[in-house]
Amino acid sequence: MGGRGVPYRYGSHTDVNGRTQQATIDQLHTILTTLLPQTAGCRIDHAWCGVLGVPRDWCTTVGLDPRTRIGWAGGYVGLGVSSSNLSG
Repeated sequence: MGGRGVPYRYGSHTDVNGRTQQATIDQLHTILTTLLPQTAGCRIDHAWCGVLGVPRDWCTTVGLDPRTRIGWAGGYVGLGVSSSNLSG
């Protein structure tokens, strides 16, 4: 659902304003109410935007440090919230 309305700026420069454009919020609200009609009366209280970090190979990675037994996962390529549950 997300991942729209924030252009890539050459050299990975970020927008100093940091606000999501209202047109983007409206578009996402339309998609939300189309997919889930019961949300039509709901209001969107918060919206955010930020820099998207993408691994060079565009692949999600899961790892485990055998010495510390600390596991990690990353590289969701913009699908972190919806796909992070697949990594445990």
